Order: sequence, then structure tokens, then C-alpha cells
Amino acid sequence: MLNLNTGDPKQRTQVRVEATINQFTELAVAGWAAPFGGQPDFDLNARLRRLELPTLSPYAAQAIGLNVESGRLSLDLTAAADGGNLKGLVDLTLRDLGFSALSPADAQRLSASIGVPIETIVGLMQDDQGRIRLSLPISGNLANPAFDPSDAIRQALTGALQAAVLAPFQLAFAPVALIAKAAGAGGDTIGLQPIPFSPGVASLDGTAQDMASGLVRVLQERDKLKIKVCGRATAADLTAALQADRAPASGPERDAAVERLAPELWSLAGERTARVRDALIIGGNIKARQVGECRILYDPTDTGPPRVDVTL
Repeated sequence: MLNLNTGDPKQRTQVRVEATINQFTELAVAGWAAPFGGQPDFDLNARLRRLELPTLSPYAAQAIGLNVESGRLSLDLTAAADGGNLKGLVDLTLRDLGFSALSPADAQRLSASIGVPIETIVGLMQDDQGRIRLSLPISGNLANPAFDPSDAIRQALTGALQAAVLAPFQLAFAPVALIAKAAGAGGDTIGLQPIPFSPGVASLDGTAQDMASGLVRVLQERDKLKIKVCGRATAADLTAALQADRAPASGPERDAAVERLAPELWSLAGERTARVRDALIIGGNIKARQVGECRILYDPTDTGPPRVDVTL
């Protein structure tokens, strides 16, 4: 430290620290601080490389409700405080991260805040080299007794995780949107758009093919990501089938036709699931383990479009 002066609270002390932690972790801090002022006042840059994360698990548990099982952290930090008002940015790179929730309640809380199950988060964020990169803006008033750094970290992390979850699906080249925000939970639940089909048809049209191509790109870039596809046959499919069957508009013959056509419509829902899996696995060369099936459904009261639902 240079220019340290206890008699002048406004004196800026130059700070420079270089250290090695546990032989392999490098830490460097540079900037200035006024440590004897009435309110926090500083401007610092820090660089950390290759910090083993399991030793920090107790702190992560307290701050964000997660146990860190494995992983290494590198970060670049810029932080400045003027009269106690903090503004900063943390750029994180995490490698080989493994974590677990403290309890099912903690897992549910984090999943709700981000919009997808916690088990899906790492698969969405890790690149093909096992890295997760996040930028966390942090702000607050350090002079406020109510300021809690863990709240600031939690809010910043939640926002960064949600952005990272959305990012793979917000593809500039995709002609159709893959992401939809579903109703509920304040409108913040993240969902994927269903793949649409024409009534009575199991083949993928242009829009469906475009959406499948977008999913192929995401699954190729996120090798650990898994999705499920679920074929749906709806009231629109029943109407098309009745028209093809030339069933009357009402009466016992129509009721008999509705009952007779039900197995065909259940098969249609299953065929849609199969066609989407084929488009992703065979056509897109995606690993079969990344594309699972969930229960098909034919619902004659479903007024939504014929589709294949896609879930994380």
C-alpha cells in the first residue's frame, strides 16, 4: 500500500496485492481505497485464477442455497464505491461445476426463480468444454445497515442464470421463436414453444422444420442438455378426422364416429412424437439420450393447436 495517511480521511491509498493461495490459485488486486473515510470509498480491480470451489461450499450454501460439490473458478472483478454507493461487475468462468441443493425446498425455490428445473441449469449453461461464463452486475449502498451482500449476489446470480438459460434458445438465425414465457409464477416461467402441426397431419411443415432445426443447433451446442417431446392430438384433429369420415354434424352417428376415430387420433399423437424425434436424432444427428419422450395425449376438449410439446 502507498500513501496511507490516518490523518486524512479523504487520502486515497494505492492498493496492490499479488498472492498465491494453496499453491495453485493466483490472486491479484489493484486500485485505490480511502479506508479512513466515513463511508466506503474505493475503486478496485481484482483477478482470480483456478480457485477450487468445494472449499467455498459453506459460503455458497449461505448465499444462494447450494452446495458446491466440484469445480474451479476464475473471475475478473471491477468494483467502485462513492460515498458508500457500490457499483461493480463480476465476470465468472466456472469449469466442471457440480452442485446440489441444500434441500428440496431450496431446489424448488431456485428453480422457480430461474424458470426451469435446477437439474437443467448446468446442461443449458455449460459449453462443449465444460465451462460456464456469467457476468454479474452488483450494486447497493454499503453504508446502509440493511444492505446484505448475499442478497445482492443472489439477485445478480438469479438474473445471470436466467439470461444464460434463455441465451441458447435466442438464436439470431432462427426464423421462429423457440422460447415462450408461460403463465403463472408472475409470468416468469420459462417454457419452449410447442412444435405446431396441421390438423390431421403428422408430417412437419415449414414452420415445424424450422423449429426442429433451431432445437438441433441448441442441442449440438449444449451436449448435456436433454429435452422431452410429447405428441398432442386436439379438437382440431378430431374435426379434421370427422370431416374426412363424412360424419354428420350431430346425432348418434357422429357420436359413434367420435368413439371409433379415437384410436386413430391417439396414434396420430404418437406419430407426431416419432416424427419430431426422427427430425432431431436422425435428421439432426443429435444423441438419442438428449431427446426423450413423454406421455402422448389425445384430448377432444383441447382447443389448442395440434402440436408436439417440448419440455426441459
